[in-house]
Amino acid sequence: MKPILFVAIAFSTTSCFAQSQAPCFNVPVTLSGNTTKEVSVTADASNTTTTNTYVYYHRRKMHKRPLASEYASLTDPKASTPILLRTNKDMVSKPQTYKVTVSDPDGTTTACPDSTLSLQANIAVEQESEYTGFYPATKNDYKLVSHRVYRRTARKMRKAERQENRVADLTGTDCKM
Repeated sequence: MKPILFVAIAFSTTSCFAQSQAPCFNVPVTLSGNTTKEVSVTADASNTTTTNTYVYYHRRKMHKRPLASEYASLTDPKASTPILLRTNKDMVSKPQTYKVTVSDPDGTTTACPDSTLSLQANIAVEQESEYTGFYPATKNDYKLVSHRVYRRTARKMRKAERQENRVADLTGTDCKM
């Protein structure tokens, strides 16, 4: 009994609804204006460049010896072993450009009276540019100083390292300041 009653109610409501509804029309749709836009977005990943500042002095006479490979950018053949003074990290993000295009899939849509008109559009996003160049991981700056200044800098750096070790021993930690 219940299935027959349900079918009868469903048939009567749909037939009444169909009689009261006005006919729908196919209406042409065109998108006006510039439908292509360029969008620039900053990259999520930042590129980090480390700048190291070293001091060295020029050795006299026959004190020519090869340096370690990490000092390859130092061109002085008689340079002493460089001492690292400062390290700076610079973070730079490069923008990326996207081309966004909006177009209508069909030239027409269906419009009915007393109902909301819904439009569907195709949105295409294309990546146009991305910086793919070389980001140097480290950049070394070398400063030529006198032998006296080099020795004094080396003493102060050794003293600072001893103080760091002493603080680490007192606090019972392995980390350096």
